[in-house]
Amino acid sequence: MNNLVRVLKDGRTAAIQVKYKGETIEALVDIAMLPKVALIPGTWHASATNPTLRRKRDEGDPNAYYIWCQVRGENKDVCTILLHRFIMVAAGQDICDTTVDDKNGITTDCRLTNLQVATTKQNNAKQRLDDRPRSTSKTGIRGVTFKNGKYQVTVSGRYYGRYDTVEEANATARVIRRKLNDRRTGRE
Repeated sequence: MNNLVRVLKDGRTAAIQVKYKGETIEALVDIAMLPKVALIPGTWHASATNPTLRRKRDEGDPNAYYIWCQVRGENKDVCTILLHRFIMVAAGQDICDTTVDDKNGITTDCRLTNLQVATTKQNNAKQRLDDRPRSTSKTGIRGVTFKNGKYQVTVSGRYYGRYDTVEEANATARVIRRKLNDRRTGRE
């Protein structure tokens, strides 16, 4: 591995420093995983690989990147390795036909406590319940509409009450989305 690494104050976490267009992004890994990560020849890179991550990156979110490295096989084929998937395999997890989900939503946090194996259905359910409003939202808050002088909360087609302030409605909608997300992804 050609990246700089620093050990965090907790003594259990290492930050792999990755360059992206002149800025430094740090990917967190467990110290115990660092020797396995270091076996990968080459340099780890960062990129925003899908529209959601590119939007987060454009908004200045430092956690909008996946960390990857390319290695050349014996037959000269190039293989791209995603750090979060590599960590799970190195920890002995079977990730065939599944996705590796980051529990806290921070894609650069590749510590085992933040990673879990999820089906595509579970991962998609989590993404549908994020806080990003629909483009047609007049309040700018997902699941909150303004009707008859009050803010109404509706999440996944179910009504959850009316509130005097947008802040109350937003807080309620976020709690409901989180609970539904946890239930759908089996994290209750």
